Amino acid sequence: MHRKLAVTMILLFVLLSSAAAFAAPAKYEFHLPCADPFWGEGGIWGMLFARSVEELTDGAVKIILHLGGQWGGSEEDYVRDVQLGALDMALTATSNLAPYTNSLYVYDVPFLFKDPSHQIVSTFETRTQLKPFVKDILAKASKDCSFEILAVSPLGRRDTFGRRPLKSVDDLQGIKMRTMGSRPQIDAFKAVGTVVTPLPYGECYTGLQMGTIDAMENSPSIYYENRYYEVAPYWIGTMHYTITMAIIVQQNKWDSLPKQYQDIIRECAVSSAYIAAQWGHGASDLLLETVIPNVAKEVVHLSSEEQAALRAKALPVLLDSYADAIGIDVLKVLAEEDPLVADWLAKNR
Repeated sequence: MHRKLAVTMILLFVLLSSAAAFAAPAKYEFHLPCADPFWGEGGIWGMLFARSVEELTDGAVKIILHLGGQWGGSEEDYVRDVQLGALDMALTATSNLAPYTNSLYVYDVPFLFKDPSHQIVSTFETRTQLKPFVKDILAKASKDCSFEILAVSPLGRRDTFGRRPLKSVDDLQGIKMRTMGSRPQIDAFKAVGTVVTPLPYGECYTGLQMGTIDAMENSPSIYYENRYYEVAPYWIGTMHYTITMAIIVQQNKWDSLPKQYQDIIRECAVSSAYIAAQWGHGASDLLLETVIPNVAKEVVHLSSEEQAALRAKALPVLLDSYADAIGIDVLKVLAEEDPLVADWLAKNR
């Protein structure tokens, strides 16, 4: 119930926050494209960020949003253009920063966090501050990328759905599984016993329909909006990954800002990231509690014991390959509240 209330309050905040009418024109303008639609998780974050920056700088800084592909190109294009200085800002998945830095692997390895709530509380110190280790990660990644990374936000869980019943994690064994193209994603599903089958995203619906693949993974919103329930009516809550997005800024444009505006913009990025993370978490749960059971044939929620067993099967295998990329210092921070990570470190480092 508290999650539904949080979603409702955030909706009201967005709906009631009309654009302010400032008499003077903005001193600084930034174009911010986001591939997500207006009411998507990234769209919510972008709107809250842009509105709060304009409000708290008294209109001196204006963020001009381009949602739902209005800007043209892909998120990968946005990142490249920000680095080249051809674009002011972008809102992108952290996985798209992998060609430029290894410092964000903490957000790209499935099962590293126990669940979406764990990832949120591990990312934010307060409503306006990131955890110290997250600040360090972003500072290093910013240096690697040659652009400023203002904040990250865990925006929504990903689960598994298929053509045939998935009543327990045992039913994942041997199924033909389509995953995201990242190496950690592929290795994660191999570790839990699936046969990972490459398939372009645009062919997934037909692939499920024709039996080229048995199952795939994605978010509750994508499952519903793209009508995957028509060809994959069985849902199982693997909660293996939470998609994380970042707001990035072209370095010269960032450096041109007075420090007082930099401080306001960064705080707005973090605060809006915090709210957007709650939105994404609550919206996913709401879909799984209400809408998806009405369109899917079966929705299976793993018990806490089953979820822990699935994670215990996959994460040590992933840490064997990606611990150095994640960073041992980062793992030591996570190990303070995570016995599974602590156990791996004790045995291997």
